Amino acid sequence: MLERSLPEALSPHSKSAFSPVPALCDPCVLLFKFLFMPSAPTTSTGPGPILKIALYLLAVLLLGALLAPLLYFSGKWLAGIIVSFQQTTTPVIGWIAQKFTVHEFDSYYNRAFLLSALGLLWPFLKWMGLQRQSFGLRKNPLKLADFLTGVVLSGGLLALMGLALLQTGAFTAKPAPDWGTLLGQATLAACGAALLEEWIFRGIFLGVALRAAKPWLAILSVSALFAILHLIQAPDLNISERTTRQELSTLRKTNWPLLANHHASDPAKNDWITDPSLIQFAPSKINATSGLAMTAEIFQRNARPALFVSEFLTLFAIGLILAVARLRTASLALPIGLHAGWVLMNTLYMGSTLTTRELRRGAFNLGGSQEGIPLIGQQLKIGIIPLGVLLLTAAAVFGWLHLRRKKLPADPAAVPAPADASSS
Repeated sequence: MLERSLPEALSPHSKSAFSPVPALCDPCVLLFKFLFMPSAPTTSTGPGPILKIALYLLAVLLLGALLAPLLYFSGKWLAGIIVSFQQTTTPVIGWIAQKFTVHEFDSYYNRAFLLSALGLLWPFLKWMGLQRQSFGLRKNPLKLADFLTGVVLSGGLLALMGLALLQTGAFTAKPAPDWGTLLGQATLAACGAALLEEWIFRGIFLGVALRAAKPWLAILSVSALFAILHLIQAPDLNISERTTRQELSTLRKTNWPLLANHHASDPAKNDWITDPSLIQFAPSKINATSGLAMTAEIFQRNARPALFVSEFLTLFAIGLILAVARLRTASLALPIGLHAGWVLMNTLYMGSTLTTRELRRGAFNLGGSQEGIPLIGQQLKIGIIPLGVLLLTAAAVFGWLHLRRKKLPADPAAVPAPADASSS
């Protein structure tokens, strides 16, 4: 009897009079079952759903790193061709050439990561054997109210925090921001990020996890994945010295074809636009392995304890709020609204303000040094203060969830029954 494998011993379908489940029913065993045991009785010995998600993410990371240099060289080549044929003023074509020119390798890396995630999503769904009804989502008669409430709660509280930070001297307003362009960019970013990420993380990943484990373990796991993936973002490669950065911004608006010609004929002439601390990613130094090098750079930067803890905890808290909102409503409307509100306000704020010298020197870190844990970082998602604002947001979300129950007395449960429920 003791010769049985651990998965067999842990199975709720075991008929043995002796069972180690009561003695072993602790977080370690739950995590083992969550990662490696199938979500339903099956003859398959393959990996569990969360391990499949982890393998999918590793494949996305590798494919994105390999794809980034190809996208970069293709974009710069196409921009050079358009400029050489004097089509810079042609609608759409000229706009595409400008975008390919002004974005550097960091942007191409981030886009490659996104394309890899989308490209591998369909094979992943087929591998999991999932259909739409597998995700535990139901029709929501209050979807518009949920969406608008989410936007107002998340965006409103973030805006109040931003105004307070202006008063403390962490940020200062830009002299004359282009509000029309900025609002368009913010709206597009909010809609795209909220719809795509909520569909993937709270729709697919959380739906899969809820079928395989208890709700609390599913929420914690998917929220951790959400936070880790958001840390995988290429650093800004543009020159950080303010005067030169402003000259670069002007050049990209008024004479970007010059940059396109340099990229095509002699990329070294554009190396000056890259920050010296990241010179290995200057235009003349990009090669087939640059994506892997960028991945290593990202992990090295995130290894700094103070920055990792402050940013990871904030992203993890965001993931928890969104997961609970999806769980309690059996719908993505409220999570999409919350996510859109955060992205909209963050984009507007970062596009209309500048960080102060005191913030960059670490004056707003615990201990007043650059190595200390930041009260507020150079982005609104970093620091202890944003974490506190998220706690207020969570309280407001719970208040709305309580209020909406009066409108939906029979609010459906969003959690599919775990396959091993009989063992708990």
